[in-house]
Amino acid sequence: MVLQDFNILIKKILVGFILVLVPLALIFGALWLTQKTLTPTKNSEPDSSQIQTSLNR
Repeated sequence: MVLQDFNILIKKILVGFILVLVPLALIFGALWLTQKTLTPTKNSEPDSSQIQTSLNR
């Protein structure tokens, strides 16, 4: 094989990796963002309307 053949082969391999990794990064990024936005934070306090006391029963 000639040096030019190796150059083309390396370029095709790199393009293949990019075509696989970019969609995977988008999928996992979307899943992470969805999980982050849908799970409540630990420091969030409930609203006063959500607090149930023994006097309100």
